[in-house]
Amino acid sequence: MLVSADAEEPAVPVRRRRRWPWVAAVAAVVVLAFLGVVVGAPLYREVFAPPTDRVLAAAAALRSAPAVSLAGGLSTKDRPVQRVEMTVGTKGETYGRLRGPGGTALVYSADGNTYLRADHGWLLANAPSDAGYQTDHWIAAGETMPLDLSRLTPAGIAGFLRSGLRRGDPKHAAVDAGAAYPTRIGGVGVHAYRLPHGAVAYLTSHRPYRVVAVDEPPGLAESGGHLALSVAPADRSRLRAAMAKGRRSFDDDATPAEPATYSTDPAEGRFGHCAPDSCSASSLVRADDGDTSAPGHLVGVFFADRAGKTPVGTCVAKRPHLKPGGSARVWCTTRGAAWHRYTATHDGGSVWFRSIALSPGYDGDQTQAVLDLNSATLQPMDWIVLESVGKSAEELAFADWLVTERELSVHRALALVDEVAGQGLLGLVPPLVKKGRLAVPTAAAAHPDRYREAARLAASGAGKVAVDSWTDPDGTRQRGDVFDVSGRRVVTTAMLDDRSSAGVRKAVAAAAKRARAQRMPDGFRRGLRIVVAPGSALYHVDPRALASTLRAAGVHGTTVRDIARVELVTGAGTGSVSAAALG
Repeated sequence: MLVSADAEEPAVPVRRRRRWPWVAAVAAVVVLAFLGVVVGAPLYREVFAPPTDRVLAAAAALRSAPAVSLAGGLSTKDRPVQRVEMTVGTKGETYGRLRGPGGTALVYSADGNTYLRADHGWLLANAPSDAGYQTDHWIAAGETMPLDLSRLTPAGIAGFLRSGLRRGDPKHAAVDAGAAYPTRIGGVGVHAYRLPHGAVAYLTSHRPYRVVAVDEPPGLAESGGHLALSVAPADRSRLRAAMAKGRRSFDDDATPAEPATYSTDPAEGRFGHCAPDSCSASSLVRADDGDTSAPGHLVGVFFADRAGKTPVGTCVAKRPHLKPGGSARVWCTTRGAAWHRYTATHDGGSVWFRSIALSPGYDGDQTQAVLDLNSATLQPMDWIVLESVGKSAEELAFADWLVTERELSVHRALALVDEVAGQGLLGLVPPLVKKGRLAVPTAAAAHPDRYREAARLAASGAGKVAVDSWTDPDGTRQRGDVFDVSGRRVVTTAMLDDRSSAGVRKAVAAAAKRARAQRMPDGFRRGLRIVVAPGSALYHVDPRALASTLRAAGVHGTTVRDIARVELVTGAGTGSVSAAALG
């Protein structure tokens, strides 16, 4: 084949090396590495942050808030749980309220001073001796205030959350609180973390992490109680509005004068003329520096023995008006049938005289109640008990009724009054007892939970309720916690304050076992009511989520078998669960 020298050579494609994909890949790696350092690491820490980092971030956000809104519950020793609703500023300035089963107290704090304005029911539950003159007046809080507001500021709560936490140190880390704690509070998804000092912080489940609630935060004025609060940042306008409302109420009120307390000196007693028809004696009455404007009386009892076991006469005399810090001698004469009976059988001999000067501002001026309590068949020391321990007017009236109407001994009547008053139920229980709607134990003290449940049932409309025992129509004495006679139920009561899944399981199982052990009168149903204390794992649980939360804690249907429904009272409300719902 001949090929012309002039012919073109066929075109051959030249393959050139394409470097740009490799350059792009390298550049992408460099950029991603850069972004990973600058953006990715913080983002990773935000999304997958350890619990300690989450708590620290939430605490930092809370610290910068101008105020916090707090709502929750507190319990102190044997007192009923109170509801807390307050707005607290950065300097502890506060306006809000405390609400208990007996009533409500407003709280106002400004310039480092805290004041309470309580209704009669709240004071009877928390400071009965002051209810006579402090009702509906602003008074310095003092020992009556259960909270230390200076520790509930945004910085105070934030500092408490941070305390003891150290990044990267397992011994000083926030950890998961456990399955018994709720995953939602007030419609917000939360996660509960236990802190090194034992408190539990509830944070939002996703970033930005914020504090939603705290169990056992700082703020209790004394040890031995429990506090659980939901926490929300509040803006300055809300704080200003709250404080302005408190200031208006405070400025419109006149501080009540503290009443005087009156006392007698046994060493200053004197006898006058004693005859078969009468006998006179006197006491030196002294007033302290309080307000002496209210009139009052001296009540005296004549005894046939030095120990005060045998009263033989009583007397009442008006107390003259005294200046603050002043004193006066008051004469008192007995002319009653008891004295006539005594002199008819005793010719001569000695008698002894003891007296009480009533303090109307505190224990009222109930001369008959004091006479009834001190001229009954006395046990040794009864008079000394009344003289040395101040009683409010309500306490004296209830004790008098128990002695005169129920024929209790003075000692048992006073003990029962102390039980009721000590549990904060003085404004609830006595009226129900006097109306015959609530029967209380007369021989021994009942558990506080039983009194509270009985008072709740009676106040909610139950026709007849009994505590500890009930005598059925056949005359058989039935034993149990609380008898709802009209509702035909025997209710077992329990308090749940456990903070772990194992503790919750054990507490519910123990309460259910005790309920099953109660003997049911014919026609009665078995009931179980569990009150969840502030600080417990279940306190913030919504009643609608009780079944799922209990299941997560390991409580199953077999745990509460033979009990139709179990009532639980949490900080979010009251709900009930059945064995079927627990699976």
